[in-house]
Amino acid sequence: MNTGSAKTRPSRQLVNIASTLVTGLLLTALAAPCTANPWNNDCLPDLWVIERHQTASGQTRAHILSGEDMYSSFLLHATTSLSETGKEHAFEFLLGDFNHDSMLDIYVIEKTGTRSGRTEVHVLNGADFYRSFLIAGIETALGDTGSDASWQFQLADLNGDRVSDLYAIQKKGTTSGRTEVHVLDGADHFRSFLLNTPTTIAEIGDERSWIFLVHDFSGDRVPDLYAIQRARTRSGKTEVNILDGASRFGALLIHASPIALAETGGGDDWWFSLADLDGDGVRDLYAVEKMNTRSGQTEVHVLNGADLFQALLLHGAKTPISETGDDAAWIFLAAGCEDANPPGQQKP
Repeated sequence: MNTGSAKTRPSRQLVNIASTLVTGLLLTALAAPCTANPWNNDCLPDLWVIERHQTASGQTRAHILSGEDMYSSFLLHATTSLSETGKEHAFEFLLGDFNHDSMLDIYVIEKTGTRSGRTEVHVLNGADFYRSFLIAGIETALGDTGSDASWQFQLADLNGDRVSDLYAIQKKGTTSGRTEVHVLDGADHFRSFLLNTPTTIAEIGDERSWIFLVHDFSGDRVPDLYAIQRARTRSGKTEVNILDGASRFGALLIHASPIALAETGGGDDWWFSLADLDGDGVRDLYAVEKMNTRSGQTEVHVLNGADLFQALLLHGAKTPISETGDDAAWIFLAAGCEDANPPGQQKP
């Protein structure tokens, strides 16, 4: 497994303890009532796998790995209505409940080469297994954002209207010389801005040595910005910074906190997302290792959010997918009950 030198690897004892712990926690989660998981009616996060390049159908495909058996089997194989989208960063994929039917839809952010010359948004309908669009070719307030990783996108509700807004993190070529956050209003289909602001982080370029995720860490109902530094850290480990959404990302809630992974580099051979595996109400960090794994398969690691990712809840869980390489032809997104909106909420 490519998590660094032997001295930074978790011991077998730690792995066994973590496995025992997570088993007990999962039994609790399985027993808990769940109102919003359409795939298998449990409260465990599942793992969406987007296959974008050289597919059997010639279309982008969506697969779902089951959290119930720790990602060792599939819940879904679906051919979407979207053509192949390649292995670069010209497209990004996000999960959210666009039409509030408690089914997770796939947001497709088309960053370059669009008809309008602007960044465009498409949404694939979860209710029919991504065979149709809920919206297609929506022009946003952003221009072309390129085919590299200098822009990254996330979904969260900034203004509390129960409609997902689109966070666009600009890592290079900013007016301020710092990494900037732009938030597009979901209520008008991303045609206007709710926020444009520099952060406390300097520009960090067009590679994936920094990854950004958005979630309310502090519990103040304002989404915060997780900045995961994967390479060239002081500690020699992957580090997490969390920027305070209430201060418009001008203050750090957590600064350069090392986690239970060695440096993970600047490529696409690791994919990160947030979901609550153990049901404690705190988002855990999913790290999907796509190549150079011990098993020769794509593997899943989950770091415990309750201790700021110091311990592994799940370590090297082998998926039924072979290694998926160091490009963006395969991407991985974890999501659970908390990511689908309960029925009856306001529609966009």
